[in-house]
Amino acid sequence: MNQDSLNKGYHLDFYPDFYRWAKEQANYLRIRNWAEVDIENLAGEIEALARNEERELGNHIQSILICLIKAHYQPERRAKIRDSDSIEDHRDRIRECLEDSPSLELILQDPKWIDKYYQRACQKAAREMQKSIKTLPLSCPYRFDQIYMPDFLAKPIDNGDSYTR
Repeated sequence: MNQDSLNKGYHLDFYPDFYRWAKEQANYLRIRNWAEVDIENLAGEIEALARNEERELGNHIQSILICLIKAHYQPERRAKIRDSDSIEDHRDRIRECLEDSPSLELILQDPKWIDKYYQRACQKAAREMQKSIKTLPLSCPYRFDQIYMPDFLAKPIDNGDSYTR
C-alpha cells in the first residue's frame, strides 16, 4: 500500500463510505493494482465475513437449543414444540450453512464453542420459562448430532432430574 492510500483515510473507523471503499478494493484486486489495496483493512473485513458465517451457524444452534431445553422442562408444551416448523427450519439453515461452508464443521467439534451458544440458550429459555437458570445443566447435555438430527426432541424431565449450576 502506498503513502497516498494511507492518507486517504481508508481505515474503516474513519472512512465514511464503506460501500465505495469495498467496490474500490474489489476493483484494485481485479486489476492487480497491489499498491492501492488496503491490505490490513481488507484482511480485517474478510475475517469479519468468516465470523459472520460462524455467528449465523451459532444463532441457529442456539435457537434449536432453546427449543430442546423447553421440550425437556415443559412436557406440556412438547407437542407444540415438536409440531412447530421453527426447530426444523433452523436445522435446514444449519444444513445450508454447512453446505455453503463445509469447513464450519471444524468448529462444531469444539465443545467450548457449542457451550457458548448453549449458555445463551439457557439464559433465554430460563427467562421465557420463568425458571431459575440454576435449574439447567451447567454444560450442554446434547451432542451436535442430536441438535442437528431431524425429529430429535429432548426427553421430558424426570421428577428426580435436576441440576445445580
